[in-house]
Amino acid sequence: MAVAALSPTGALAVDALTYGLSVAALLAIVLTPRSVQALDVPAVPVPPRRSLRAQITDGIRYVRRNPVLNAIMWAGASYNLGSAMYETLIVVFAVRTLHMSPAELGIVIGLGAIGFPIGSVLSKYASARLGMGPSLIWAAVPSVAGILVGALAAERHPQLPLAVGTLLVGLGQGCFAVNAITLRQRNSDPAMRAQATSVHRFLSWGALPIGSLGAGLIGAHFGLRAAMLTAAFVATLCFLPLLRSPLRITDTRP
Repeated sequence: MAVAALSPTGALAVDALTYGLSVAALLAIVLTPRSVQALDVPAVPVPPRRSLRAQITDGIRYVRRNPVLNAIMWAGASYNLGSAMYETLIVVFAVRTLHMSPAELGIVIGLGAIGFPIGSVLSKYASARLGMGPSLIWAAVPSVAGILVGALAAERHPQLPLAVGTLLVGLGQGCFAVNAITLRQRNSDPAMRAQATSVHRFLSWGALPIGSLGAGLIGAHFGLRAAMLTAAFVATLCFLPLLRSPLRITDTRP
């Protein structure tokens, strides 16, 4: 919608402005003085100071030895790899292959994006009914299915499959993210939570640029449709670590 109303340059300027507002909001939080006592947070013993390399090594070893943390880490990395491929190409695919206008694409993606907050809300009920571990696996189903639905959108009336695909991705990712973070915190010792989080972030977020690069290479050599379908296939790899882990039988209710 912003592209249609303001031109691509104007849309990018608006996007940059929103990032600036986010930075200002974060700075306001950081500059607000709050004591640990006021937050009622239990004190965590501070371990002896060690080198950065030693801390990284300890964090990787800790996550690898914990079957729940290890499964969540590899599931997130493999899904993010496919998701990055999909998100990198979705605009080009919609405009060049499906011949959609910028306004059409904006409306379709915007309507489908309501799945993200809905999925976050539903995560509580899914984990209460299924258990936090199994609900994590079930949340991966719409996450992957949504990418496949979007990749299979035909040139004739592509709006519905793209909207449905985005909705499914949002429902799954919203539910998955909430429960994955909760499980990661619960399965980490207080003294190792920061390191476990950094290891997870490094691997799962590090997959994003690799996915984008792969999407560009596959799209350039084999076509956009092939690259989109490859993204769906790569995203399905997230089931391998999930189904081989204790998460499929662990009933960790909140």
